[in-house]
Amino acid sequence: MFRLSKVIKATNLVVTLPRLIEWEQKCGEKEKRGPELEIPDPEAFNAEAAEAIIAETEEMVHQLLNEARVQAEKIISDAKAEAQAILREAREKIDGLKKEAEKTGYEAGFTAGRQALAEEWEKFNAFKESERAALEEERRRLIQQAEPELIQLAVNIARQIIHAELKLAPDQIASIARATLAKALADGDVTLKVHSSDYEYIGDLLEKNGQNRAVVRVEIDNSIENGGCLAETPYGVVDGTVEGQLQAALSDLLEVSQGG
Repeated sequence: MFRLSKVIKATNLVVTLPRLIEWEQKCGEKEKRGPELEIPDPEAFNAEAAEAIIAETEEMVHQLLNEARVQAEKIISDAKAEAQAILREAREKIDGLKKEAEKTGYEAGFTAGRQALAEEWEKFNAFKESERAALEEERRRLIQQAEPELIQLAVNIARQIIHAELKLAPDQIASIARATLAKALADGDVTLKVHSSDYEYIGDLLEKNGQNRAVVRVEIDNSIENGGCLAETPYGVVDGTVEGQLQAALSDLLEVSQGG
């Protein structure tokens, strides 16, 4: 450590000069009054006083330095504590702002997502309804386009069934003949044309029923399929053939289909 005493000693300061003057004055007075006294060496006195002052000054300086050091350490410690408190408060504020921003962002995102989902759902429902209407229209178009073919197919199936039934039960011709004559007899004399395989059966049937041969005349016409008949009157023809009845039914069905 740099000692202050060295600096003071190097200057050869004399700090007791006023005391020496006073001392000399007192000595002069005593000299007049009494015997001569021994006077101390001024240099020795000055050195001792300087050493005492230096020691006192050094002690004071050390005390001031210690106090300054303690105060400085306290100021630094307080500054550090305050800085840490400010930093901690700033971090807490930042964390709070982050959480608030995350919460706000989550709520905004959730609301936006729900709204987007509702819009997509509405679009999907509109698309579904549009597709349903388009499919319904296509179904109607296909049915309308295929309906004549379906009707024709049904008639063909009916034809096959009727012919098969007539083969299995030939007496079904009686029902057909009765229905045909019921329509034709109101117009007067009737000529009933049948296939040769049905001629005798129809003739016997008419005789059993007491039908007047003058009113109903039975003729053979092999262009007519067996199981059917054709009644000619003065005013027109009543078609009792299987094919004729099927074609009439087909015509009615097609008319209804096209009109509907």
